[in-house]
Amino acid sequence: MRRGRRSRAGRAHAAPTLPPQGVYDTCSPARSPDHCDSRLRRISDAGFRVVQNMHALGGDLSDVLAFANAAHAHGIKVIWSLNSAAHRTSLRDLMPNLPSRCRCDDEDAMLAYLIGVLRMQPATWGYYIADEPTPADHDSVAAFAARVKALDPYQERLIMGCGLCWGGEKSVDFLSDIDATLGTDAYPVHEQAPDQPAVARRVAYDAAGLQKIADRAGRNAVIALQAWRWGDSHYDSEATGIGQASRFPTRREIEMQRNAAITHGRPELILWFTLNQVIGWEPGQRPWWWAEPADAAQRWANLVGGAFAPLPNDPPTARFTLHTRRGRHALRVRLNGSRSRDPDGRIVRFRWYGRRGRQVCRRARCLLRLRRSGRHRVKLVVADSQGAKAARVRWIFVSGAALRD
Repeated sequence: MRRGRRSRAGRAHAAPTLPPQGVYDTCSPARSPDHCDSRLRRISDAGFRVVQNMHALGGDLSDVLAFANAAHAHGIKVIWSLNSAAHRTSLRDLMPNLPSRCRCDDEDAMLAYLIGVLRMQPATWGYYIADEPTPADHDSVAAFAARVKALDPYQERLIMGCGLCWGGEKSVDFLSDIDATLGTDAYPVHEQAPDQPAVARRVAYDAAGLQKIADRAGRNAVIALQAWRWGDSHYDSEATGIGQASRFPTRREIEMQRNAAITHGRPELILWFTLNQVIGWEPGQRPWWWAEPADAAQRWANLVGGAFAPLPNDPPTARFTLHTRRGRHALRVRLNGSRSRDPDGRIVRFRWYGRRGRQVCRRARCLLRLRRSGRHRVKLVVADSQGAKAARVRWIFVSGAALRD
């Protein structure tokens, strides 16, 4: 982050900013009447800027390029999912109709050809290398990340750890020596009553752990947050026991997750899992083990409203020092409010008030002359860049001797 010069008054840590946000999706361009264009338009209009479409690769190369062009037209960056292509499904099975000029005699040649095409697309954000790998997967993930980097050293390679399995730090610690962007997922909404602090605490734990490892390794960080219902996934419910009593996050819980992620970490990207469990599936594309959302409109309102809610503003703290010096007929009091701080921004306004609430100064440092003996009240009121205020009051005792020559 670039840092410009600031005056000493009001200097503070940079305010948290909202990073780009995106969604996971499962829309096959080859099976979609418009190559998923309407979905891309919808997420773009809402403010999302990235999509990790797990089915974007598949079918003919023309379908993939149509999806890439649609994403670019809508200002969306694409994370190409190579995880399934490289580890679960043969590239030849995934894309059987590559052009004849490919000369793809084996998987390595096919991967080289495919990345050679994808790296040229202006919509390309990078490549999804591995999803929730275990320590036993380390060597294969490292080797695959190195292959992809050799083919495209300029785009990012994302490895998404399993926050539910081990927590943020442990989900990526064993991957930190791999040259890739590190991520973890946090899905804290289960069966509890709505809007509980535990939701934010869980995300905070995962985000802080992820950031600790990413900083130590000099990597970027990405976090995936919950926009789905556990009971909608047969396999996830079966594996975890979180079933039909679970629910989709409220709008407030979406916002709580986002705020915890950016307060306790510095993700370059927030991804929401998953679009198909918010607005539904393309016709004929839903697998049996996922349910179709019955309340898609409400889920979409929760996601968009929470993800793009205004960032919270922590109030400032007013502090000041004073130094007195006897002068002719008055006690000179030097006031210094530059120790006032704003935890998520900067102080933009100072107001000093003296006897009977009369404003006496509008700067961080002021000179006050007290010409009467007795107790004098001095009040400092500061305001931050978002309008939040704080005040501090101190009393000054002036004796008659201090006013004499």
